[in-house]
Amino acid sequence: MMAMPLVLVVLAVLVVAVVGMSTRDDADRRSVSDAQRVLDRRLAGGELGPDEHDRRVAVLTETRGRDSRPGTGVIVVAGVLVVGLLVAVFAWGGVGTSWPDQGWQMAGHMGWSSGGGTAAAPVPGAVEAEIVATDLRFDPTTVTITAGVPVNLTLINEGRVFHDLTISALDFMLDAESGEQTSGSLTVDEPGTYEFECSVPGHAAAGMRGTLTVEPAAAS
Repeated sequence: MMAMPLVLVVLAVLVVAVVGMSTRDDADRRSVSDAQRVLDRRLAGGELGPDEHDRRVAVLTETRGRDSRPGTGVIVVAGVLVVGLLVAVFAWGGVGTSWPDQGWQMAGHMGWSSGGGTAAAPVPGAVEAEIVATDLRFDPTTVTITAGVPVNLTLINEGRVFHDLTISALDFMLDAESGEQTSGSLTVDEPGTYEFECSVPGHAAAGMRGTLTVEPAAAS
């Protein structure tokens, strides 16, 4: 939010500098014109010969051309102003480009809060499986379990924002704030393939998806 006022300040300084240089140039041109009129009057009054008049006019013309070029100080000031303006514009643009990142971070909290999800409590002695959530992916993205065998799934959130692990087809969900972890038990009786994802808007589309494969139990 500070970038916009900075841009306006830089633009105002640049305008003042340009107006000031333009005003000075006008004054210099008037001064040279006045001097040339004095030389013309002295020529007409016989105070100066034609050669001397022409020489002095040539000097005035040369001086005016040299003074019309911006001095080193003006170039330095203009350079500083341009650099400052570019920095301000890029800073303002930087804020703009960070909005999507801020957006998905905000989405991770608006309407979603850590409550452990809908998973049942962990079962003592059950098979353990861990899934790490980062921004924006799961690791691993494939988990294999056995039908009818209880499994304690643990979601470890190593990302910067809130994430969850949702298996919609099994009505199962774990969630965790950044830096936290949560666990729940899951028993799936029917073999098959089930998709899990982070249900925070935009996260699954960004790549937070995985597959839970339930294999048939070994024949006894």
